[in-house]
Amino acid sequence: MIAENFNAYHHFDFQSVFTATKVFIDEHNEKHPQLTEKLNANHRATCELIIRLYLKQLNNLQNNYDKTIQKVQGFKTFNTSLASCKGCTVRTILNHKARLKMAGFIIAEENRGAQGIELWINTSIIFPNQSANKDASGKKEKKRFQLDGQTSEGKNFHPLVHVLHEQKNNNSNVDRLEDVLPQKRDHHSELPEGELTRTLHEPHMNTGENAKSVPNNPAKPDGADRISLLFLIRQFWEFSRKLLYPDLILSQPEQKDIMNMIWATVYMKLNSSLSKEDWLKYHEQAIERVIMVRKWLDKSPNHWVPPPHIYFSPHNDKNDFQKTLKWLVKREILKTEISQQLMLQKVRNEHRLHEEGKGRYKHLSRLQLFRLQEQRLSKMNNPELLKAYYLYIRRIF
Repeated sequence: MIAENFNAYHHFDFQSVFTATKVFIDEHNEKHPQLTEKLNANHRATCELIIRLYLKQLNNLQNNYDKTIQKVQGFKTFNTSLASCKGCTVRTILNHKARLKMAGFIIAEENRGAQGIELWINTSIIFPNQSANKDASGKKEKKRFQLDGQTSEGKNFHPLVHVLHEQKNNNSNVDRLEDVLPQKRDHHSELPEGELTRTLHEPHMNTGENAKSVPNNPAKPDGADRISLLFLIRQFWEFSRKLLYPDLILSQPEQKDIMNMIWATVYMKLNSSLSKEDWLKYHEQAIERVIMVRKWLDKSPNHWVPPPHIYFSPHNDKNDFQKTLKWLVKREILKTEISQQLMLQKVRNEHRLHEEGKGRYKHLSRLQLFRLQEQRLSKMNNPELLKAYYLYIRRIF
């Protein structure tokens, strides 16, 4: 158990905490030789930003007379505020937080919906002069700290739709839902800045730290709509993998790369001015194209498709998935032609029965039958069908 009494912290010393942060990162990098597990310079900068703002927030509290390991308030902020302070995108902040959680720098995160987030930092960094208690196995106890002055005013409202990423994915490996976003190296992002998880009513908690909001560019598409459509890319890949590559085994990074390719090629980076309803229709067409490929493969054992990292690659112009768009167009044209032929055949049968004094329209005159059929065909909004009908009427009369 944690010791019950510690000396009161009236002021958090920046120098000692920053030194502890550096020691923590250096020790972590020494224990993890793989580059994908290390904390690079950009992660270090994010750590220092969080520490600087966190200590300033703690030192400004009025009840900063009893701050101990056992009783400490978390760092309250917004992802957009951190991104503004660091001069990067919110996407970069989400990636960095996920890496810092894996490293143990951030030991807990509480999503408070419209009120932002609350982060708890490793106690060995915030309290470098106090040793955190260890359990019987020698591992540090990761327990949620008690919040000072927690009342009903701090009610944790149910998160809204705009914080879906923060609620579901920030406490796990990086890019759960965001897998479909293109991989970015830190501050270089293909998506517009400030698009993710941004809401109009979010204040900026990091006051005094140059936390200016990211301006909304009216010339760009609505970021909220684009983010809400990202699930289509994952659905498309899971469906394609099940139908086209049922026996293929891929690692998580490989799947991310493939979904990035699908995001760029099949869904045009979601940069079109299409509405959400239009994107959903397009998604259904893309799924239908995958079904067409599966049927084509079933027709002959000699048919095959390239591996997914080639089939969906933007650099493949020979046998890529986009060729199936011509298949779909050709099929729709063929369906239209068949529909016209069936409709004209029905018209001929009605005229034949009318001449024999039979059928449901036998009581109508020729002109009345013509007007009835013309009105019915006009509702199909097909000029070619009407033209073919007029040619047929001219021949028989």
